[in-house]
Amino acid sequence: MRYAENSFYNGKRLISILLLTLILCGVVCGVWLMHSNSEAVQLHNAVLTQGFVKDASYKTLLDVFFNAMSWTSYSLILLYLCGYSAISQPVSLFILFARGVALGVSSTTIYLEYGSKGILILLSMVMFHAVVSSVVLVFAVIQALMQSTMIAYNIFGRSFDSINVKRYNINFIVYAIVITVSSAIDTSLTYLLTNKLLIS
Repeated sequence: MRYAENSFYNGKRLISILLLTLILCGVVCGVWLMHSNSEAVQLHNAVLTQGFVKDASYKTLLDVFFNAMSWTSYSLILLYLCGYSAISQPVSLFILFARGVALGVSSTTIYLEYGSKGILILLSMVMFHAVVSSVVLVFAVIQALMQSTMIAYNIFGRSFDSINVKRYNINFIVYAIVITVSSAIDTSLTYLLTNKLLIS
């Protein structure tokens, strides 16, 4: 296990860059999908946009808060579970790629709907939570990949050291707290700016 753990820590910067690049590839794919099929109804559903497209019809701040938090929370839960599987690495990477696609689809949707004002909406109402939640998912993927690799090493007899489940759980609790705070800030921005940017 020490070999796997040290390998991940030594290459953490490179892995982080590669995972951010994976998100960027997803963003490019999402933008391409929207430009190629902007009228396709399938591209405007909540699964693809993951809550980043602001809806001025929300009635309560609680609705806005749960919309901001729910999709990243789903991804975080899936990544947490992936860490307990020896063969879940592709799923973890796909979750991160899907986040990039959601950002690309959402950004393009907002721009097509609001024109040049869409850039201001993206910067002021979307970008903060998008960046914070995406960075959290990158760290979560790294943790899930490392935990999954450790389990694989134990299964194949490369190591018989105990797996640090407590540290893994604490890391994901911290990620959940960060996502909650980010969602609260996103809700505040939506409350302050909706009438000025989305409805005006």
